[in-house]
Amino acid sequence: LPLVQVQLTVVAGSAAEGALPAGTAYITSQMIGQSTASRDPEALREDLERAGGQLATRMGRDAASLSGTFLASQLPLALEVVADAGTHALLTDNDFARSRRLMRAMASGAAGGTRLPEDRLWAAAFGDAGYGHPPAGTVESFDRMTINDVRHFYSSRWGPSGAVLAIVGDVQPDSVWSLVADAFGAWSARASQPALAAPPLAPARSLSLVHRKDATRCEVWVGVPGPPAGDPDELPIALASQLAVQAAAGLGGVRVGQSALRNGGFLWLSATARLDSAAIVARKLSDAFTSLRGAAPKETELAALKSAVLAGFAMRFETLDGLADQWCSEATLGLGFEVLADFPARIQAVTKSQVAAATKKWFDPSRMSFVAAGPADRLRGPLAAIASIQESEGIDDPVTPAMEKRGRERVAAMVAAHGSLATLKKVRDSVLEAEVTASMGPRDVAASLMQIRKEPGRMVVDSKYQGVGMREVWVGERGWSSSIDTLTTARDADTTTVTRMRNDFREDVIHLLLDAADPKTRVASRGTTLLNGQSLERVEIWTAFGAHRTLFIDTGTHRLSGIELHPSGDRAGTEPIRRWYREYRAVDGVRLPFDEERWLGERRMMRLKITRYALNPGVADELFVHPEAPLPPFSR
Repeated sequence: LPLVQVQLTVVAGSAAEGALPAGTAYITSQMIGQSTASRDPEALREDLERAGGQLATRMGRDAASLSGTFLASQLPLALEVVADAGTHALLTDNDFARSRRLMRAMASGAAGGTRLPEDRLWAAAFGDAGYGHPPAGTVESFDRMTINDVRHFYSSRWGPSGAVLAIVGDVQPDSVWSLVADAFGAWSARASQPALAAPPLAPARSLSLVHRKDATRCEVWVGVPGPPAGDPDELPIALASQLAVQAAAGLGGVRVGQSALRNGGFLWLSATARLDSAAIVARKLSDAFTSLRGAAPKETELAALKSAVLAGFAMRFETLDGLADQWCSEATLGLGFEVLADFPARIQAVTKSQVAAATKKWFDPSRMSFVAAGPADRLRGPLAAIASIQESEGIDDPVTPAMEKRGRERVAAMVAAHGSLATLKKVRDSVLEAEVTASMGPRDVAASLMQIRKEPGRMVVDSKYQGVGMREVWVGERGWSSSIDTLTTARDADTTTVTRMRNDFREDVIHLLLDAADPKTRVASRGTTLLNGQSLERVEIWTAFGAHRTLFIDTGTHRLSGIELHPSGDRAGTEPIRRWYREYRAVDGVRLPFDEERWLGERRMMRLKITRYALNPGVADELFVHPEAPLPPFSR
């Protein structure tokens, strides 16, 4: 395609904040691209339109980036705009006040509450600075942050030292050098860069309680330090983390994460639990790590893990954005492109003994950090035997009896407006077909989607884009995918994909209504608000299986107008994930939306125009049978 991706990455992540308030790096990144010393917001927008692109910023613990996708014919203008936005940002008082107000509101609301357990886990392992700084900040840090903090961070960290520029797409590399020199040649350091804090070498075993007074279930997290990026143990530990998930599979819904950063690494497992089982779940998660210490995996296990990792490797480079981001990530970590190019060979070269040695070194129970989020008074006693407890105040808004009563009344009216609870419970399977418009950077692409659900806990998703079709299947604790053209060959899904599909199963309107009406679901009315020109009542719910959602109910029709999802441990939770529903029609006694939009923050990511909705059509069980491996050819 005649497109080009430009990405500027600087060593300006949250670990570089030093003594500045947590969240300074994030606020700075959000203000980049608003205006520059030579372009006001309108001029910047007009030049971006002429270049056929748009700007976006991202920030992690090590680095921050400014990127955009542009027409290849407009590369000179695109480079000039990126250089101007990144190197001559005009950080105004008004932009700062607006960004800080938004971030403080998010930190004090549901998004901040969702992030808190993971933030506490990192702080327990790395202390209150460096990698232990919460990247999205806290209410307290935003209260004491000033515009001078942001300007100091920008002048000291958004400089050329350690910066990486990637240009990917329909360009001739030899022609780019002079354009880059023109755009970035005058870029110079504005201030000395502070030293990045090194992580502690041996954090002590500890447990933090995140107090959530009214929670009916708790989140349990267990983390251990890991190797930094480029360390010989990085790949063996990456494979071992998947073995840890398998060791804890009996808990159900176990989530895993691994970060290999410039100056350290971290691994964690998490799961939701009943309040009376928190200590049991904490022990099982820690045992999932310690049971692997010094133990060599079976050859068949290791081979399966390698295949799963390599199967997803090429997906990192399917888009221009992905290719630029992967290269920049390696370069800012001090690694070369050959690290990516050699990745398949290095994965295949990992041996059983290397995995055993790495787990013995890193899965040390004396260095484990635990976090439990729930009612502190009910968790403190059972968890005291796990580790020394440190308490952390939660930020969940309290739920009063009056709020719960009104919330249940609003849910009952909503369910009645969609049909009735009895009618919803009769739905045993369903088929949804839709034409999809998805946002891919500066352009929209058309696709088609079919979702098939069958109780209990089974789902098939068929998606087609530009003539290429993919089928994903989820059944309980297992998932797999196949090309629609070759359904006899399947690729097993990793735990992250299985968790995502499990969540997707219960995020259609029918299950959203059923979950809200479940007596085990905790409900709270948060009052009315005006969104999309509608008067909506906000009803926050916490389901018995750990899902956290906010329903937006039309105060006139009582129908579900939208939903905000609060994924557990979601690191991008600073931007609300919302879905909006319109054009309701009756389908077998149930009112269902035939127009759905999905938004991430202020960006519409997808629109679904439903072409068919069928309830209880009689979905065949054979759809959910895993394809068998093909038999070998007959020998002669």
